[in-house]
Amino acid sequence: MYVYQQAEPNLYTVGFYTPDGKWMPESDHGTKGEAVRQTHFLNGVDSILALELSAMFLREINLKIGYVHAAHALSIVEDAISRLRDGRAEGHVTELLNGCADMLMEAAKQLRLTNCSGHAEMCELHARKAYAFGGKENQ
Repeated sequence: MYVYQQAEPNLYTVGFYTPDGKWMPESDHGTKGEAVRQTHFLNGVDSILALELSAMFLREINLKIGYVHAAHALSIVEDAISRLRDGRAEGHVTELLNGCADMLMEAAKQLRLTNCSGHAEMCELHARKAYAFGGKENQ
């Protein structure tokens, strides 16, 4: 997954980390907005789309059964979408995606406890997608 980092006051570098933690730069940009756009382009903007689909699903759960864990997960996912879109992720895209995935997995656990296994399976599906974009192994 590509991320960006601020290298100097007016220099943002887009790149990725290898599995052993080595930084591999891809391009440099003069503004954060340009770096964000390049990061989204390289990542296929799929991470935002995946989170938007998760948010739609969580809204549906919240409307149908008013489930508190779904509402909490939804607020985390919506915040992540907002941060990713306007560049406030500050190079923490991976952490945001994995945090959303963790919240979705927790919502799935709680939904299973209330015999909502279909909703739980969907939460897990969305979590696995977020984990994949965040580079974290499925839980």
